[in-house]
Amino acid sequence: MYVGYVIYCSGRDDSRAKWKRTKVGMKHKRDSKKFLKAIGKKLHALRTEQKKELESVAMAIKIRPALLMRIERGDYDMYLDLLFELCEYYDITPHDFLKDVEVDLKI
Repeated sequence: MYVGYVIYCSGRDDSRAKWKRTKVGMKHKRDSKKFLKAIGKKLHALRTEQKKELESVAMAIKIRPALLMRIERGDYDMYLDLLFELCEYYDITPHDFLKDVEVDLKI
């Protein structure tokens, strides 16, 4: 059973690009949710370690506090640039942040 399709491009350049679609299974959806929860947990931990208020972090990166709360709960599928802004705010490289998240996922 599958959830839907993902469309992707195969080919190295535009002249040979072929668009294909592939089925996305439930496992992918479940793993993605687990990853978002781990990201949110790590962001929440960074904020509390640095003794920052939710509202002040949200204001600094120009998002609503409710959205930051959803991100920290793992209920929001955010864009990478938002994750990079949060990493910059917390003074951690995206590489180190994602490494920490990966370690949390393996435990």
